[in-house]
Amino acid sequence: MQQIIKRLLHPGHALAGLVRKRWYWFPDDEKYLKLIYFLEMGHRLNLKHPKRFTEKLQWLKLYDRKPEYTRMVDKITAKEYVAEIIGQQYIIPTLGVWEHFDDIDFDQLPDKFVLKTNHGSGGGGVVICRDKNVFDFAAAKTRLEGGLRGNTYNRYREWPYKNIEPKIFAEALLEDKTVGTEALNDYKFYCFDGEPQIVMYSAGRFNGNLTFDYYDMQWNKLPLEWDKPNSTAVAPRPDNMEERIRICRALAKGKPHVRVDLYHVDGKEYFGELTFFDASGFSHFKPEEWNRRLGDLITLPTKKVGGVILVKIVSGEVVVEEAAADLTDYKFFCFNGTPRYCQVIKDRHTQETIDFFDMDWQHQEFIGLNPEASNAASIPERPKHYTEMQQVVTQLAKGKPFSRIDLYAINDKVYFGEITLYPASGFGRFAPDQYDEMLGQMLTLPGVKWGGVKISLTDSDIRDYKFFCFNGVAKVFKIDLNRFHGHRANYYSRSGELLDFGEADFMPDSRAEVNLPQNLPQMLVLADKLSSNHIFLRVDFYSIGSHIYFGELTFYPASGLGRFTSDKWDKALGEMLRLKNNS
Repeated sequence: MQQIIKRLLHPGHALAGLVRKRWYWFPDDEKYLKLIYFLEMGHRLNLKHPKRFTEKLQWLKLYDRKPEYTRMVDKITAKEYVAEIIGQQYIIPTLGVWEHFDDIDFDQLPDKFVLKTNHGSGGGGVVICRDKNVFDFAAAKTRLEGGLRGNTYNRYREWPYKNIEPKIFAEALLEDKTVGTEALNDYKFYCFDGEPQIVMYSAGRFNGNLTFDYYDMQWNKLPLEWDKPNSTAVAPRPDNMEERIRICRALAKGKPHVRVDLYHVDGKEYFGELTFFDASGFSHFKPEEWNRRLGDLITLPTKKVGGVILVKIVSGEVVVEEAAADLTDYKFFCFNGTPRYCQVIKDRHTQETIDFFDMDWQHQEFIGLNPEASNAASIPERPKHYTEMQQVVTQLAKGKPFSRIDLYAINDKVYFGEITLYPASGFGRFAPDQYDEMLGQMLTLPGVKWGGVKISLTDSDIRDYKFFCFNGVAKVFKIDLNRFHGHRANYYSRSGELLDFGEADFMPDSRAEVNLPQNLPQMLVLADKLSSNHIFLRVDFYSIGSHIYFGELTFYPASGLGRFTSDKWDKALGEMLRLKNNS
């Protein structure tokens, strides 16, 4: 019931669940995470300048991938990893490891134990046996075999789980005599740059009243609700808090963020698990400011992507030189063969900055294509080869209505990057918005060809005539106006009289000066002839200059779902269509 209520209140979560079931449709990790994040969180994922805790976890999924992380999250190998750092005394004993449930020899297990899958996050692959005499083996098999089929990488793109071989393992059941057999003191320490900052204490896990409370390292309860409700009580500060902090520091050392889970049983500490992506980075916070406050605690590592390698042939030998890994990128926006603006991108792989300059290197007040970026702290200097760059892009942009020419300046030389005709596929945004329109006005669209005749998109000589023919007679025709901007349409009678109706999608314009073509009689004759054997047919022509060109024949305009501005005319046209009696 709680899941149904959650889906009703949060439909994006339900849609994200459907996408996860079709994870194989999305081989690109970044695009997949952007989609899931938008559905789960209700806003776009900012990977270039992540600020929120949830955003930075997605960034770490993509760009902080180290082989040791796989060993750390595999619940079997993690015990070995942790024991090497803090000692075997903190490890819960493993009783056996198997590939399938049917491989388990339960006679060799004690009366009480825990079965887990080693490759999943959360509690989906966990079964607790408190008494083998009443243990539900069938339910355990269903749960654990289902857990083996799960794949945290595929559904959540948590890379550390990608190459784990799924297995089932058994471990000793911990019971704390001081708190009862069905409850453990569970502490989850959130560590940032190797330092524990927040600890989560959970209670009520087995009585249906699960609560999460958060404390700082001085055990002050924080006003933070994170996925589960808070309790009304303040838990007593653990006596051995300093030992737990020491353990967390040892295990979290060198990691931008990791969660260290510990259990306190009969006065002794036990290691639980290491988690890099709490709730896979899709948590909701109350208040939301904690998403940003926790995000501020994560210092993302430097993202090294590619770099530039210069390959030269010197005296017949190939010489490879490595250039700077983070170059300045100069993108020239050229209109009708003339460069007008230069976009300068710096620090692309860390905290990207964008600045625009005109051809005189005057700094412009707008940011383009990624308005979430910011200007550089100091205005970039005019490149030494700026004049040479302008000459190069002028040659490359020649004859094109628009192109963006990308260049690099490396080791005192200019290098070509790429030519782009549709930056951001035409969906980039500018800040402020008016600069989008300003650049649009610079772009003069070329002419197009209709029937072999080249015309301008603003040419008023082109007309589109659609004749509505009933039983071989064109009784009404439509003229499309301003097809390429502000599309409207007027309807006329066969004799050329403007009718008092139009279409709801392309409203009529009674004030438009429309001169009926001299070749209208010829078009009427052709329309009558083409529709002579049909009870209804729409015949389309174009008039370009003094020529008539055939367009198309249509039996069901707008599939019969078009809306008119007047129901009267919808009925009048219907009365003109006399259906034949097939009986």
